[in-house]
Amino acid sequence: MASNSLSRDESGLRSRTIVIGDRSFPYHFGRDCVAEIGAAIAELRPDKLVFVTDDDVAARYRHHLDTLAGSIPALILSHPSGESMKTLTCLSSHLETALRAGITRRSVVVSFGGGVPGNLAGLMANLLFRGVRLVHVPTTTIAAMDSVLSLKQAINSGVGKNHLGTYYAPEAVFTDVELFTTLPERELRSGLCEMAKNCLAIQPSALAGLREVIAAGDMTSPKSLLWLLDASIAAKSAVTRDDTFERREGLVLEYGHTAGHAIEICDHRVRGVA
Repeated sequence: MASNSLSRDESGLRSRTIVIGDRSFPYHFGRDCVAEIGAAIAELRPDKLVFVTDDDVAARYRHHLDTLAGSIPALILSHPSGESMKTLTCLSSHLETALRAGITRRSVVVSFGGGVPGNLAGLMANLLFRGVRLVHVPTTTIAAMDSVLSLKQAINSGVGKNHLGTYYAPEAVFTDVELFTTLPERELRSGLCEMAKNCLAIQPSALAGLREVIAAGDMTSPKSLLWLLDASIAAKSAVTRDDTFERREGLVLEYGHTAGHAIEICDHRVRGVA
């Protein structure tokens, strides 16, 4: 079963153990802890780091990427943000670039960004040498509270979303909520809506805490963000611990996704957006 009790590791990060079926991985999170995350990644002793990100995140957080890499040789694979990242073309290009750069089975793929880079990085890690280590460092609330709490890694086909993918567990997830404080208000509201869904569908006991966060009126507050993150981890873990493929209890997480993705695809086609 997933460990729902908070603990603090030696670096001072809060930690939870996420259990999904027969796989488990640690989720470490805190405030203003990018240097600590970099130190934890270094403890994996990789010969090279492959960062998968998008152009917007790479430009905004370039100094954080340098901190995460430290003295470890690093390759940054970036692409314009958006669904055009989740394509076979981008996947193939990134894989070839990584291989030509000399990555090995000792290398670590690090997703740094939202859910799109996370999905692309997860599939890359699973394909390279039949599986290299994967680390997620989400920089959006939705990625931190939703997408990295699953084994699902996928890209889109020409027919629809997430048709090409696999189930692959990360070595670890690391989140610094300080990164969220620079997000647009719309992104922060998305995280709030994700937790509202979790409360209503999974964990109604957390509604009182959610009301307090809403009443406080400051979504950039680290205290609020830490509460939302911790509560989201607890809720999602409760329905995936015995449902690796999200076909039973985990189906509750699909509320809104199926219709939402259909609307998104139709909108993209009407506007000619990739």
